[in-house]
Amino acid sequence: MGGGNGGALQMNGARVGIHRFFNLTADNGGAMSIENSRLALANITFDSNSAAAAGGVIFLNHISVFNATNIRIKDSYADSQGGCLYSYGGGVAIFEKSLIDHCYSPTGFGGFAVMQADSELYIYNTVIQNTAAGWVGGAVLGIGNSTIVLDRGSVAFQNEGQSKFSILGGSQVINCKSLSSGGVYHGDSVISGNSAIRRRIVITNTVLSGNRAKGIGGAIHAAHRGNFVLNGPITLTDNQAEIGGAISVDTRANVTIVGTQIDIRNNNATVGPLAAILSVPGGYLLMPGSKVGNSISGNIYVEYTATSLDLIHLNQLFDMPEVKLFGKASQLNIANITSLDNSTINFASKFPTFSVNAQDPFGNPVPVRFENPVIVSVTDAAQKAVIEGETIKAILDKETNAVQFIGLKINKPGTFDIKVSGMFGLDLPPGASSPTFRITVAVCNAETEMLYPGNNLCVQIVNTPESHRVWVACAGGVATIFLLANLLGLQKYSTLKLIRSNSIVFLSMTCVGGILCLFSLVTGASHYRHACMISISLDNIGFALMFGALCVKSVRIQILFDEKRSQKSKMGVAAYVSDTVLTLYVLVGCIMMILFLVAWMVVSSPDPIPMITADQAVTQRCHTGTNFGIAITLIRIVIIFFAGFLAYQIRNVPSVYNESKILGFATYNWFIFSALLNALVEFSIADPSLAFVINAVAILVPTIITVGLLVSHKLKICITNPDAARMITGDSTQDSNGTNGGTAANHDFVSLGRAPSAKNLPGLVESKKSAAMLPGME
Repeated sequence: MGGGNGGALQMNGARVGIHRFFNLTADNGGAMSIENSRLALANITFDSNSAAAAGGVIFLNHISVFNATNIRIKDSYADSQGGCLYSYGGGVAIFEKSLIDHCYSPTGFGGFAVMQADSELYIYNTVIQNTAAGWVGGAVLGIGNSTIVLDRGSVAFQNEGQSKFSILGGSQVINCKSLSSGGVYHGDSVISGNSAIRRRIVITNTVLSGNRAKGIGGAIHAAHRGNFVLNGPITLTDNQAEIGGAISVDTRANVTIVGTQIDIRNNNATVGPLAAILSVPGGYLLMPGSKVGNSISGNIYVEYTATSLDLIHLNQLFDMPEVKLFGKASQLNIANITSLDNSTINFASKFPTFSVNAQDPFGNPVPVRFENPVIVSVTDAAQKAVIEGETIKAILDKETNAVQFIGLKINKPGTFDIKVSGMFGLDLPPGASSPTFRITVAVCNAETEMLYPGNNLCVQIVNTPESHRVWVACAGGVATIFLLANLLGLQKYSTLKLIRSNSIVFLSMTCVGGILCLFSLVTGASHYRHACMISISLDNIGFALMFGALCVKSVRIQILFDEKRSQKSKMGVAAYVSDTVLTLYVLVGCIMMILFLVAWMVVSSPDPIPMITADQAVTQRCHTGTNFGIAITLIRIVIIFFAGFLAYQIRNVPSVYNESKILGFATYNWFIFSALLNALVEFSIADPSLAFVINAVAILVPTIITVGLLVSHKLKICITNPDAARMITGDSTQDSNGTNGGTAANHDFVSLGRAPSAKNLPGLVESKKSAAMLPGME
């Protein structure tokens, strides 16, 4: 049969007793069409029937009743809707103890049945299996105030479609897996309805578990202003969908969960495992009342920012520790805004790097969405100044979900309000404002300030005051004149035995070296471009000359007065400790120092360079904090230690005026005032004025003490008691120039400062036992 309604029967008030309908077809109702009639069937099989439009087996129209007991429907379909059953206009279909197997609507909806316009479907102790629909309602679609009752152990499984039970327009599903009746319900459900109170749908004592939806709403989808109440006990577990694993809410529908013994957990979805609220304001998921005794967990996704703000205001979803709300990107957040706001940078500097991420209304960072990324723009809201650099970027970093702005710059001074706003990808709430930070671009005063790169701030230039420089230069000049006077005095009294016997060559070297050290203070106090190079060179050459003279004199005394040496041995080394030989050693040491200084000046000049810290900028301090500067400090310390060792070796050698002890005292002064203070200046003093003064003291004090003890004291004897200075003679003693100094009546003076001849060596030993000393001598 084919065409029209009812492939085998079209009934308007009838009762039939046929036992099998198979391989029948029609436009509507492949096996039968019932209109305004009642039909009861029992023990009937419908096999391989089909319809071109609706109802592959049965078509109910208007006020019709179809009552089926112990029937079997299998392998039937309808192209458009209602694979096996279609009802319109208040039809009622009742199935009891029946099997529905392999009904499908390949291109439409309602794999088993479509109940429309106040129709009713009652399924008792019935199995619905292997049904499918090309669209919604893999098992049943209810639409237009229809009612579907699935009860008394009925089972629906392996029903394929975008949803299993689709309930639209005020329709309702009753007792889906009723705990009281023990009915079983599996699959994907879409439930929605009319928002009018008379169309309110209440689901209670129900379990929706293990449902799968290809799209939205794994267990429940509320839409079209529906008003749903889930009244405990309710169980929604192990449901799955792309969006809204357990529940989805759309088009101003509302789902309210109340009561106790509510179990909603272990649901899964790409977006919103617990629920997805997709509606504009007016559609919500609500949970009023106490949550005690309920087990609710999972994330809730909210599509619209305005809806999110309403939910925050309602405050019904935030007291459940295992429930967290997420939404779309609605605001931007600057990660380090606290350090940026009200900050100051230099005109030449760039903005500090800052990071921006997108957040939802609930304060959560929003993951990157490549299909619709958040585009961020940085502008000046105050002066509309041009910001150089990349000011528009997209948030595309999946690791940080943020974007960094690096190297932005404004090329003019002033105070600017930097606004970070979203161009695309943000669902901003009404009246929302973009995050802003204030930054001041300052110009450092070229005369008094410099830029510290660490924080891009201007710091004060702190240099040695001119008054300090003048005083140090004056002190260095006066001390230089004092040493020149000593040098001239040595020349004036060079014929006196007191001067000649102490080796005028080394006494003069001591004075010349001291003059170079002191004059370095005068040059260092000037503002000459290469003052540092000249000052450091003079100081270190002078140091080498002075300590060269001190060391060679100490070595000669140690050799000649070594009691372990025999007289013959001393005669053998006498030629090697003469003034001429020792002078060559001193000059070699000075040459080595000069070569080191030349390498220093060529490789890493000590001329001042700006030394900037967070507290100050120093522009006129010699740059000695290099490897060369550290090396010269260590070299001086080693030389001073060596001289101190020699002084310790000769500490007990008897001599006129305690010459050996004076050498030791001078060396110790150099260690304290020069080595220690220089190291202190080099490694720990940042204040340029204090460093300048300490450096001057480190040169002035030991230099004046050394010359004063070794030279000035002898010159004082020459001036105040020339006879005593003239009377000091030795037995056939040579002076420092190699001439005969005459013969004395006794050997009570030891000529420590010069090399003895073979003739006077016995006198050196004898002098240890002499008790008669000239006035002022030991």
